[in-house]
Amino acid sequence: MPRAETRSGRPSRRLGRPETPGAVTVTAPNGALTSQDIFALMAQSSDWRPALDPRTPMAFALAPGWVFKSDLSRRHRDAGRVSREVARMIELTANVGVWHPSKTWFLLRLRRRHLVCSATPLLVVPRMTGVRRLIAQLQKRRLTARAAACGLRLDDRRSNFGFEPGRWRLYYLDDEVYPLRR
Repeated sequence: MPRAETRSGRPSRRLGRPETPGAVTVTAPNGALTSQDIFALMAQSSDWRPALDPRTPMAFALAPGWVFKSDLSRRHRDAGRVSREVARMIELTANVGVWHPSKTWFLLRLRRRHLVCSATPLLVVPRMTGVRRLIAQLQKRRLTARAAACGLRLDDRRSNFGFEPGRWRLYYLDDEVYPLRR
């Protein structure tokens, strides 16, 4: 298992694997996975970097059909604090509705730290050509309007949106949403 922190004291960019099933907690029903499902998938996962950006505090792991991620700058020793953040993200996901319906938020304990994590089905970032470009643009507008109706905006970079393989429905990939600028 990768170390949660490097010897220099700087955080590792690796998400790591849970040591026991009890290290994974789905705090409230959401998405498609249970704590046991997540533990089993993460046992098969490997570290992954979708883009080489040394500035990002995000850690990613790739398992068969799923992507796990966490913002390592938000890890904390207080499980209650992290659990409240997971609950906030579950509520936000349900209210805004721009993410894949199987996206699952959970609390992960690695060593003595707790992390807010998400598991999302592996989605395909669309190639912006032809009919797919038109469909992606129309659906991106739909997702942006949905977020705006909740007073939020999305990071509209192309890499933050993806299609389910073999389907034509677009979803938002990024975990972050931002206050709508008025």
